[in-house]
Amino acid sequence: MKLLLALFKYFPSGGLQKDTLRIAEEAIRRGHDVTLLTTSWEGPPPPDGLEIAICNVSGLNNHRKMDDFARKFLETKNQRDFDVTLAMNRIPGADFYFVADSCMATWMPQKHSKLALRLLPRYRIYLDHEAAICAPGSPTTLLYIAPFQKRDYQTVYKLPDSRFTYLPPAMDDRCRRPDNAAEIRSRMRRELGLQDGETAVIQIGTNLWRKGVDRVCETMRALLAQKRDVRFILVGGDKQEDVTKLVSKYGIDKHFTFLGTRSDVPDLLQAADLMIHPAREEGAGNVLIEAIAAGLPVVCTDVCGFSHFVHDAGLPTIPEPFTQDALDKSVADVIDHLPQRAEQTIAYAKTQTFSGRTQVALDAMERFAQEREKDLMKAVCSHNQPLQMPRGIVHLETKEGKWRLLNGFTLPMAQEVVNRHKQICESGEWLKNDIKRRVSRVTIGYNSFIIKEFCKDHALPCLNHGHRTWIYSQKLTGLTAPCLAWLHDKSGRGFLIFADLGQTDLFYPKQLERTDDLPAAYSAAGKILAELHAHGVYHADTKTVNFVMNDRLSWLSSPVLIIDCDDVHFHHSISKNHQIKNLAQFLALMGNLPEELRERLATNFKNGYQQTLKLSDTNMATLMAQVTERMKNDKSLENNLPHLCDSALRL
Repeated sequence: MKLLLALFKYFPSGGLQKDTLRIAEEAIRRGHDVTLLTTSWEGPPPPDGLEIAICNVSGLNNHRKMDDFARKFLETKNQRDFDVTLAMNRIPGADFYFVADSCMATWMPQKHSKLALRLLPRYRIYLDHEAAICAPGSPTTLLYIAPFQKRDYQTVYKLPDSRFTYLPPAMDDRCRRPDNAAEIRSRMRRELGLQDGETAVIQIGTNLWRKGVDRVCETMRALLAQKRDVRFILVGGDKQEDVTKLVSKYGIDKHFTFLGTRSDVPDLLQAADLMIHPAREEGAGNVLIEAIAAGLPVVCTDVCGFSHFVHDAGLPTIPEPFTQDALDKSVADVIDHLPQRAEQTIAYAKTQTFSGRTQVALDAMERFAQEREKDLMKAVCSHNQPLQMPRGIVHLETKEGKWRLLNGFTLPMAQEVVNRHKQICESGEWLKNDIKRRVSRVTIGYNSFIIKEFCKDHALPCLNHGHRTWIYSQKLTGLTAPCLAWLHDKSGRGFLIFADLGQTDLFYPKQLERTDDLPAAYSAAGKILAELHAHGVYHADTKTVNFVMNDRLSWLSSPVLIIDCDDVHFHHSISKNHQIKNLAQFLALMGNLPEELRERLATNFKNGYQQTLKLSDTNMATLMAQVTERMKNDKSLENNLPHLCDSALRL
């Protein structure tokens, strides 16, 4: 399996970064090829087997850079033949998104006005990314790590359970309380200069405001005012000057130690007496379970995703809305009963594994890769919404020309399909070949494609058959064969790659071998034509030959789909003339059916059309009279086959 991970920045002290590395290491251990796309890598060299792809992004601020990173991710995903993609940051278009933080659409409106959220680029970009991830047409599965995350995302975006996979906790196993914990504690306290009887309060994390470091400083000031012998130890990646400025504001400089980022966190946990983590935002909080596993009592806010572990250990959590007084009293109470609190924490930790996250994540991605290999079309197209342009269309330019790809249909696969098509045409095994176009069927592995080549296409998009077919096919998602890619090459030719529906349409005699399937097929054809008309869409060629039975795409509910969408017109509403012409085109070519089937299947078709548009019997009868009159007077309808039209008139 080829796995692409996307992480905006890697630095060794970040919780999200640690999760990323653990997932990468587990994937490598299982024998997979792993690439990490990131804007920077800080810290020790990556482990063997992990390819680091540095992505240069543009932008004057972080949200602009993140937006550019999201675009570069989609390009990278589709330029190379990855089986699975996992976004660790909030960027759309991946197969999986690691939900590390709270749902933005839940908490942002509580802090900012609607006008600010709509107008300020910082908020708008992040919210747009989240909305794209959670859109009905998104392919992304959300890997959530705390129950409230699923609840909030479902409340805001109405996502079904199938869009979620729960990941259990993951922690550094070195944090578990070792047999020689007392020895480590004694050594580390000496190194830190802690005195006997001095209570060491620790907080681990980066981002002073989000982690609530100011709240800890306020609590420290209250404890010192009570003449308590306490020291605050902060571990994290914030800048020294920012930390010094904050601590000085609260006047606790003499009782504070800033250690920066450290690799010996398990030993530091043994040296401490209490962890305080009053975060304002915290999707999970691995440090909470690592502290508990080490036997260290914890006080945290309820907003932390893993606060339920703290609560289950019998330790205090601070409810929302947060009050400083509640934090001060909870911390003072724990300090007053430290031996008992430590004993209950150690006892609770022995009942918990706090592990399994990377295994569950990799299991889910491996299942996805296996299903994708068997049914690429479903993986790429099944999430797209009917009659809506798919999200995440990728634009690429190569030596062949300009490509448009559906997100998930990779450039290497598209290039292979086009090359196979050219080989087939050279051998004379095409399905259709005339002065304007060539059509072939290409099979690769489990997947079958139809390639339509326009031999000389116009440079102007409005006159370009390939461009029109690509756009119209996307707009008619759910009603036509999925169009996966379009190449406009440098010689002026256009190549469109479609998912193969099968080899049976509603004109040629082969359909008569499946008489049991025909009633549903003709009814579906009527429904599709009605859906087009309901949305003001006129398809210029609705003869039966352009309705193909859907034998391959089982995830599409319709047993029939319409093809040849290069001449389609979109209006506010369908004109009566176009409505009559489309119905006449279809019914005219039913004249080639055996008489015993013709009337029954025409009834199926008309019923499907009538029921979808909710036409009364009177209106339907009037419409069909007009269709009959059109068929009598316009012999061009049946493609110069007047005997078919004569037969159809008897319907």
